[in-house]
Amino acid sequence: MALFKRRELWVPMQIGASTARTNNSSWALRPFQNVNSAAGSLPSWVRYIEMRGIMTAFTTNPVANTFQWSFLPYSTTVNAAFGTPEGVETVANITATQNYNNGSNNYRYYYTSTYVYNFSATSIADAQTSGFYSIIVSLKNVTGGSLTTTADNWFGGMMVCY
Repeated sequence: MALFKRRELWVPMQIGASTARTNNSSWALRPFQNVNSAAGSLPSWVRYIEMRGIMTAFTTNPVANTFQWSFLPYSTTVNAAFGTPEGVETVANITATQNYNNGSNNYRYYYTSTYVYNFSATSIADAQTSGFYSIIVSLKNVTGGSLTTTADNWFGGMMVCY
């Protein structure tokens, strides 16, 4: 019997410190190697993304424990203005679990999900032409209120691509 192993790329991700987001806005998840850029590059053989989990902390407790992953690919081969998305944002509900709070200014959460994002045929064709995908993956605040990440908020997580 043959054993087959899929090709995987594990990407460490993080959310920036001291950043505020209102309800229905997002924190871009940033690759550990470049915290100044929200856009990530992935090799063209990737077809699926899973956000296995990430941790963050807020200065106030969220109104509701409701968050989403957001996936938005960008074109790499057409003559489009910088920041022109390819398609529309895809969102998926996630589980937010509080694992610490100090009762005043630090409320720590981790987020998990079994959702699998798959690239569209258009995105795949684009990536095969240029050799890579350009995508922004975000944590979307749908709690009903504004949240600010803590000043020491260099918590991380993992994105698996295959």
